[in-house]
Amino acid sequence: MPSFQSFTEACQDEWNRYIQHDFIRQLGKGILDKSCFQHYLKQDYLFFNSVCACMGTRGL
Repeated sequence: MPSFQSFTEACQDEWNRYIQHDFIRQLGKGILDKSCFQHYLKQDYLFFNSVCACMGTRGL
């Protein structure tokens, strides 16, 4: 099974853009605005529900 390191090395540019994004940096430093985090949680909730609904209809 491939390691996490092999996955990140395979897409190094994308990984660097991800970990250097303002949202991730501010979250890591504990300075992310509360409204931004709340928006993220709402979007994550909607995405998770959509995935669950899709998996449920397909019997996964």
